[in-house]
Amino acid sequence: PAATQAVVLFPSSDEARAFFNTSSQRWPACANRQFTTPGDADNPDAVWHVAPLSTANATLSTTITMTMARPGLNVHGSCQRALTVRNNVAIDTCTCSDNPGDTAVTVANQIATKVDKQ
Repeated sequence: PAATQAVVLFPSSDEARAFFNTSSQRWPACANRQFTTPGDADNPDAVWHVAPLSTANATLSTTITMTMARPGLNVHGSCQRALTVRNNVAIDTCTCSDNPGDTAVTVANQIATKVDKQ
């Protein structure tokens, strides 16, 4: 399992909200899609599946799965990404594991709770 986070402080809550709104308009273009990253001599092609987008509770999220397969090699992984805004702070998280579930949303909300207390 792995988790990454990015927390960005905007000059104002309006600017943070504008960033979130722009992201809300752009993320759907990537949802419900499949694409392939070409492999090389050592690695097979990677096939990526982007799940539908969720916008529950003022948080954007989606799950991405990746599969690489060739004889003798079968690699599969999943990640969830989440984005939310509190006050003038944008919170972007990504968690990866065999089954990430809603872990990125959970981490983003935990950070957001700490921001709310400031």
